[in-house]
Amino acid sequence: MKTVFLPTDFSEASKQGLHYGLALAPTLFPNGVRFVLFHVYHLNIPGGEFEHVYADDNIQKEESEARIQELLEELKALYPDLQIETKVAYGYASNAIVEQSEKEKADLLIIASKHRTTFDRIMQGSNTRRIAYQSNCPVLIVPEECGYQKIEKVLFATDFQIDNLQEQISFLKYFVKVYDPEIKTLHLHGKDETDLSVKAAQSEKIFDLLGSKKYSHFFLEHEAVAKGITDFTEGYQADLLVLTHHDRGMVESVFHRSLTKQLIDKINIPLLILHSNAGKGEDLPFDKKVHSQLEKWRGELDELRVQAHLGKKLAGEKWDTQKDAAQKQLDSLKERLKGTPEIAEDKWDNFKSEIGAAFQHVKKAFAGSKELE
Repeated sequence: MKTVFLPTDFSEASKQGLHYGLALAPTLFPNGVRFVLFHVYHLNIPGGEFEHVYADDNIQKEESEARIQELLEELKALYPDLQIETKVAYGYASNAIVEQSEKEKADLLIIASKHRTTFDRIMQGSNTRRIAYQSNCPVLIVPEECGYQKIEKVLFATDFQIDNLQEQISFLKYFVKVYDPEIKTLHLHGKDETDLSVKAAQSEKIFDLLGSKKYSHFFLEHEAVAKGITDFTEGYQADLLVLTHHDRGMVESVFHRSLTKQLIDKINIPLLILHSNAGKGEDLPFDKKVHSQLEKWRGELDELRVQAHLGKKLAGEKWDTQKDAAQKQLDSLKERLKGTPEIAEDKWDNFKSEIGAAFQHVKKAFAGSKELE
């Protein structure tokens, strides 16, 4: 039996993602599937459905549990034959989703993306990108208002620098077996890349591993990768876009995070991110361990920005007495974590300790914001 992990924030866009997953997964995994419906409570995001502020986290927990139970009953009425469980947890959204999905041994994580306002685009888009990057299982990102339909055309955008090729694309075999789709690999290249015969051979290898009979590859000269992929996806009228995630050093990882974010913002079809599951926890390569920790910190940083926003909103002028020192720490952290250079293993413990201490200072400064009035 396969496990499909479904995070929700109770928004309409999130529910759309749930419906997509609940329709897709039983078809994709005909031998049985277990769904885990998951909600993270932590901060009350301005403009979200939890507009008011709780004085006690227990109240927020109780309301979260009540709302997820209400959602479960709604889904059971629509999908009576499916096995759906619920979980709620306190924590930073992206970190908690990744950690809980690993505890549940998820085979697929499905998350909705929504872009209603600038604030939504910054916060929710950032969380979605972070989840896609950190997760050890395939992540399917479903755009708002994207209804489930048969997967007839798959576009696999790749640079062919795929670690553990067979392992990473093995998940695509489920789509090939169930839908027998037309698959096209897309490689975007610059003017200097002229000999594409090696990449054509790699493309043939991908199709051979997938067992696909309906395939083709396409090479496109285009300097703006995200725009090139988006334009080609629309012209090809693909039903699913596939990317692979790999770690080949900090600079390339930053590039791939940026590409994923741009595609999340622009793409209007489901986006599947494939990962290599080789190595978890302490068995992870050092680079991967560093990147994973940096992503967790970036998630906390986003949440701290929301706390700052809330504190200012709640306390008005009184917030200014506490804001300056906290904001300096926040700005310093942002600079340290933005485009972080390669970190040597013998310097990692010091860096980790320094950033951890800085976070504690910021959290302490923000902790009293709700009591300022």
